[in-house]
Amino acid sequence: MSTATRDISLDGGRPLRLRGHDVTATVTPSIDETARRARIGLGAVSDPTLLRVLATMPVNEPLNWSSFTRNEQRTLRSAPDGVIERTDHRVTRLLVPPVKVESIFLRARDAARGLTAASQFAPLCRRAIVVDESTVSESVLLEAAYFGIGVYAVADDICHVLETPAPFAIRRWTWAQWQFHEQAFGQLLARL
Repeated sequence: MSTATRDISLDGGRPLRLRGHDVTATVTPSIDETARRARIGLGAVSDPTLLRVLATMPVNEPLNWSSFTRNEQRTLRSAPDGVIERTDHRVTRLLVPPVKVESIFLRARDAARGLTAASQFAPLCRRAIVVDESTVSESVLLEAAYFGIGVYAVADDICHVLETPAPFAIRRWTWAQWQFHEQAFGQLLARL
C-alpha cells in the first residue's frame, strides 16, 4: 500500500553529484571533525592511495613507522597537514570521515534504469529512486524490494511511496566508502 505526500523534498536532502549521478542526499556531519578541519583549513581528502593507507590505521593511536612499507611511508609523509601527526619514530592518524551520506534519492526517467543506477550505491548508503508513476511496473517493485531500493513515484505533483528503502548498515568499512563520504563533503564545502 502506498503513502502519498505533496512534500517531495526527500528528507531535507541536498543536491549532489555522486558516482556520476545527480542525487538528493541526506548527509550527517561529524561536528567534531568538520570543526577541526575548518580550524586548520583542511577540506575533503579523497586521494585513494592515502585513504587506503589511513583505512588500515586506528584513530589517535601512534604506530611505529616501521609498521608501514616504504610506499605507505611515502604516502603518509606527503599527506596534507592535519591528516596525521608524526614524529621521527611514530605516526598517528587524526583524520576521520567528516560526513556520513545516510541516503540518496536518484531521480530517473525510467524506473528500471533508475534501479540499475541506484544499485551502485548499495555498499555506500540507503537508496531510493524517484520516478514518474507511469514507468513503475510490478516487476520493478519486486526487484526494488529484493534489492532494498525505495521507489517514490510522482503523479500529478504528488509523491507516492511505493517501496520503502531498506535500512542500511556498513558491514565492513573500506577506503572506497570513506572516499565516497569525502567527495560528498567536498561538494558541500564548495557550496558554502
